[in-house]
Order: sequence, then structure tokens, then C-alpha cells
Amino acid sequence: MKHLSAFLLSIFLFTSCASTIGTVGLENKIKNLSIDMSKEEAFKVVGKNYQVMMASKTKDGNLEVLRYISPNRISYLLYFINGKLIEYHEEIRTSNQQTESKTM
Repeated sequence: MKHLSAFLLSIFLFTSCASTIGTVGLENKIKNLSIDMSKEEAFKVVGKNYQVMMASKTKDGNLEVLRYISPNRISYLLYFINGKLIEYHEEIRTSNQQTESKTM
């Protein structure tokens, strides 16, 4: 019974930590991004654990906005036009749940 309890505890710990894989140290990874990186280069830096916030066709090309959320709930937005990183910054949530942007 003792071994079963230890096994179940280790499974619980493993699965609870698995949701943060790819986002651990995101604050430090963001610092390694560079404007004009391709989307694939950016994925190599910050991973592919993102949410698509927006995709649209603009006069400058295809715009995609991706949101990354760190384990401590800090969000970062990455803006790509035609697959090139043109902007990135931290997303700030105010107390009334509106969002603001903080340029890095």
C-alpha cells in the first residue's frame, strides 16, 4: 500500500508539472528573441506552447499574434507579419480584466 501511495503521488506531481513544459523560464527566453526572426526561429527560443490571439490579412501582409503564458501567469504577445517577428511585449492585465501592452 505504501508503494502504491508513493506511485500515485509521483504520477500526480508529474502530471501537474507537465502543463508548464515549454513555458518554464519564459521570462528569460523572451529576452533571446530578436526582431526579424522567422516564426520557426522564435519557436526554437520560446517553444510552441502558445495561443493564437489573432490572424488577419493587412496591407503589409499576413499578421499573426501569438500569446505565451508563463507559469506565474505573465503573458507575452508576439506579432508576426509574413512569418517574421515584428514586435513582442508583455501583456499587462488590469484589475478590471482589460488588457494593456507593456513594450519591452
